[in-house]
Amino acid sequence: MKVTDGRVRVAASDVANFLACRRLTQLDLLRARGELRPPREFDIGFQDLVRRGEVHERAVLERFRAEGLEVADVSGAEDGTEATAAAIRGGAGVVYQGTLAGEGPGAALFGRPDFLVRADLLPAPDGEPRPDGVHYEVVDAKLARSVKARAVLQTAFYSHLLADVQGIAPRWMHLALGHGEFASFKVDDFAAYERQTRRLLEAAIGGDPAAEVYPEPVEHCAICRWRDMCRERRRTDDDLPSGRPACRWPVRTTGSSGTSSWSPNATPVAP
Repeated sequence: MKVTDGRVRVAASDVANFLACRRLTQLDLLRARGELRPPREFDIGFQDLVRRGEVHERAVLERFRAEGLEVADVSGAEDGTEATAAAIRGGAGVVYQGTLAGEGPGAALFGRPDFLVRADLLPAPDGEPRPDGVHYEVVDAKLARSVKARAVLQTAFYSHLLADVQGIAPRWMHLALGHGEFASFKVDDFAAYERQTRRLLEAAIGGDPAAEVYPEPVEHCAICRWRDMCRERRRTDDDLPSGRPACRWPVRTTGSSGTSSWSPNATPVAP
C-alpha cells in the first residue's frame, strides 16, 4: 500500500491482506501515510517465502519458454503499464511481470501479475469456447501445493484490471502451484467476491481512523512484520492487577449439542 499524489494506491496483496487481517490494513495504511513505522521492514519467514517464490516463478517462466512461447519480459520497463499494454497489443504469447493499473471509487488500483498468457495458448478446462478476439488470462505462480483463498482473490483482482486494459473480460484465471500443476478457475465465479472485498477495503481506507480494529491473533501473524507490536498490545491489555488474563476478544465455544457460539468470557487459546 502506497500514497501517490495524495491518493492511496491499493495492490493485490493489500486486498489479500485485508482478507487475512483488518488490523494489518490499518497498520499498513498508517505506514503508507508516514504516521507509523513497523518494528521490522520484513519478517524473516516472509523473506524466505519470497525467495523460494521467486525460484518457483523462474521455473514457470522457463517452462513457458521450453514450450516455445514468445515471452515479452517487461519487468524492467520504465513505464510498466504502457509496456504491458504494448505487449498485449503486439500479441506476445506471454507477458512476464506486467503492470496493470485502474481506478476504484476509494483508491487507485495497481497489480503486478507474474504472467499474462494469450488465451488461445491455454487449454479451456471445460472445453467451452472463450470470448472472441485476441486476449489474455492471468497465470500467477504460487509456491503452495494447494490453492489458498488469498491467491484466488489476488488473481481475481488482476483479472479485473486486465479486463479494463484489453477490453475483453477473461473467462479463466490460473495458479501455477508449487508441485508443477495448474489450477484453473472461472473469473465470474469469484468476481463478486473480489469486488465486495475490494469495496470493503476502500471503505476501510476512507473510514474513521479512530475506529481501530483490535489485533486478534490470526494465521497471517506467522509472517507479519507487525506481529511483535500486536502481541505486545495484547499482553499489555491482559496484564491485570489480579494477574489473570482477560479475554478481550470473542472466542468460539462448543455446546453439548455440538452447536457453536461466540462467548466474550471463554478462555482463549494463548496467542
